Amino acid sequence: MCLTDSPIIIHCFGDSGANLYPYIVQEVRDQGLSDSLRGAIFDNGPRPPTIKKLVGILEDSSIKGQDRLFALLLVLLELGLFLLTMLVGSSFAAHISRWFPPPPWQVVQEEEHPPAMFMYSAQDVDLEKIGFARQNKGGIVIMNKYENSDAQSHYTVSTEQYEDDVNKFVQLLTNSDETE
Repeated sequence: MCLTDSPIIIHCFGDSGANLYPYIVQEVRDQGLSDSLRGAIFDNGPRPPTIKKLVGILEDSSIKGQDRLFALLLVLLELGLFLLTMLVGSSFAAHISRWFPPPPWQVVQEEEHPPAMFMYSAQDVDLEKIGFARQNKGGIVIMNKYENSDAQSHYTVSTEQYEDDVNKFVQLLTNSDETE
């Protein structure tokens, strides 16, 4: 398949997929394919870090040995930056932004393009806020809340609905090509 002749729709799964999203978008732009970037689907991410999420990383029994130490260091760094920002204020956040790229949740929230679909559970209040913030910036946003699933089981619990939502979004994005 030739990407220059095909629409590009990025489907991000969880925070890991959302962490890659800004880099994929940048690569698409660097390759001169910005016009091909038609949409993004955010399934269960990106979300800003929370204390509960950071503690969950440390409690993850699958992280062993040096990886556990690395995870602890990342959590401590994240907590430290969070606390410094809270104590010193937004001027600190503006100062360190010169050294670090903005977090994925902030990138997604601040964008207007491409159109985006957010797929989330009723517990994903943060993700819902990110989607509505993006919409308030003028972006085309579709919000799909799955009331009967937890954060990672939308497809498993509501397979038909999930597939239908994705298909409708892709059709919306590709049908808009024909009307332009």
